[in-house]
Amino acid sequence: MMHCNIGQAAPAGSLDLMAEASATLRNLPGQIINLTQHDASPDQIRAGVVEFRDAEATEILCDLLTFEVKPTLGCIEQRARSIAKLAAQSGKCSTAMIGGAPYLMPFLEKALMAVGIQPLYAFSKRESVETIAADGSVTKRTIFRHAGFIGRDD
Repeated sequence: MMHCNIGQAAPAGSLDLMAEASATLRNLPGQIINLTQHDASPDQIRAGVVEFRDAEATEILCDLLTFEVKPTLGCIEQRARSIAKLAAQSGKCSTAMIGGAPYLMPFLEKALMAVGIQPLYAFSKRESVETIAADGSVTKRTIFRHAGFIGRDD
């Protein structure tokens, strides 16, 4: 499954996890709809994050989250309301994982709460891994591990 990562493959194993989560967690109270431009990580899927089942809804979400030109406040507000409506129409859950353009988030939080959906932000721990090559050069990678949600007590 691709989200807004056009041309990029989903992380290994995430397709099976997403299908399993969507099948087993459908309409359960602990379910969290993914309203970001990125596929949920395997850890987020295990925590209850699900994607839209409908490819058209995913495409609409991506379009609403993507700003090609500087938006007006009215445009930002309208897009936030449209995203909240899309999430509410999915009938999947009462919570949503959000993230992206900082100027959109306050409007999206308000719009989601207006339709009875609690917004959550993913919290990640960053791990730094250094690898020393045969020539002595060092490659440093940062790995982000899901460590919970901001906006929910659990």
